[in-house]
Amino acid sequence: MKSKTLWIRLLSAVVVLCSVITLSACAADEGAESGSDSGSGSGSDSTNTTVNNGPRAEDYPASANLDFTLIKGKGYQLKSASKCKDERIVIPATYAGTDGVPQPVVSIASNALKGNKTATSVYIPDSVTSIGKNAFAGAAALKMVVFGSGLTEIGSNAFENCKELVTVYFKEGLTKIGEYAFAGCVNLSKVVFPESLKTIGESAFQRCSRLTSVTFGKSLTKIGDFALYFCKNISEINYTGTTKDWKKVSADAKVFLSVTNTKVIKCADGTAPIPSIEGNNTLPD
Repeated sequence: MKSKTLWIRLLSAVVVLCSVITLSACAADEGAESGSDSGSGSGSDSTNTTVNNGPRAEDYPASANLDFTLIKGKGYQLKSASKCKDERIVIPATYAGTDGVPQPVVSIASNALKGNKTATSVYIPDSVTSIGKNAFAGAAALKMVVFGSGLTEIGSNAFENCKELVTVYFKEGLTKIGEYAFAGCVNLSKVVFPESLKTIGESAFQRCSRLTSVTFGKSLTKIGDFALYFCKNISEINYTGTTKDWKKVSADAKVFLSVTNTKVIKCADGTAPIPSIEGNNTLPD
């Protein structure tokens, strides 16, 4: 009788343990989909935070009905997702064409998901190194984008006017954000750029009207004109380098035109003044 009781207790413990594991896995998946912060401590506002780390495309099944084109000597490019109606689009790390030989998916073509109306989240694998012009522009329902660690460049206008975009998971390795790349993404509220980022293009975040906090990495060398134009609600600007390092960054008053809720950039060793036109960044009526 004692032996039977012991087996019943052990079986109950196993059932409970399996339930906990299942619930944890579901919670993790739901957290990623809702844009929760699973990254490197970038603030408590988890639903509106751009972070350096987070979920990966490789953790999810790849979407079907994606069209690819072969770039000889490199791999495949995602040409179009017009046939894919998934809410969560997961781009595969490899693709096997008509010859049946898997090769890496290395890029996303210009206009690949432009004007998409169904995708609420997009997962990009580590194999992708570049995203083309207008690739996701005007994607009406897009709320979250997960970039891979292999990405080095985001093309111009890539996410322009993605008005529902809330969360962007950047990864280390990104070096360039093109002009107007995130212009008009009115629901972004906090952006933390990876330390590897060197260049932010002209008007890259123009009209991100709800943006309140920006953090630049110490590798940054240039911010294009009007990059934060009409971002009137920015109240905090951080820079992970020193005040001496900040002086080497090419960024004049036109970058910060309309930024009036703060006058300083918080550096690792103190503060630096925000460049302004005669001490005033207020826009004319």
